[in-house]
Amino acid sequence: WILSRKVPVAKKRLQRLARVAANAGYDTTKLVFAVWPETFADADAGVGQAHQSAFSGEWTFHIGGPNGENIDLPMELHVAGKTLTGRIGRPDGRWMAIEDGTVNGSACSFTVVRDRPQGGTMKYVITGTLAGGKLGGEAKTELQGNEVTSEWDADPQPEAR
Repeated sequence: WILSRKVPVAKKRLQRLARVAANAGYDTTKLVFAVWPETFADADAGVGQAHQSAFSGEWTFHIGGPNGENIDLPMELHVAGKTLTGRIGRPDGRWMAIEDGTVNGSACSFTVVRDRPQGGTMKYVITGTLAGGKLGGEAKTELQGNEVTSEWDADPQPEAR
């Protein structure tokens, strides 16, 4: 239970509390959030949505680069029901939209498409699992006719104060 003296509870606060619970070992994939009547709705906080998830929020996405270097990218995730949306940053400051995203329990999957410096695009099929407040999994793409698989993980970004 998450109890509050004020309702509704702001979305960012609920996300932070869900991460605290996940870090403590609780299965936060089964959390159910109240849907408040419109008279209680706080549009800025985004309260009143049918489902919130520990997936939602700002993350730092870590993956190995083509030359073995570590790449850390900003990632924003949003969950509505079983639909996962958001975006992943690029080193040059642009963003890649998350497409075809789903959440099923502690598992997630989505795709991102990025343009290549030599022209054309690369599509990444990304799967992962939420455990202990962190995300991790595999990213698959095709490069010169060969499937390439990379491991990735993501840490939640600390709350802005």
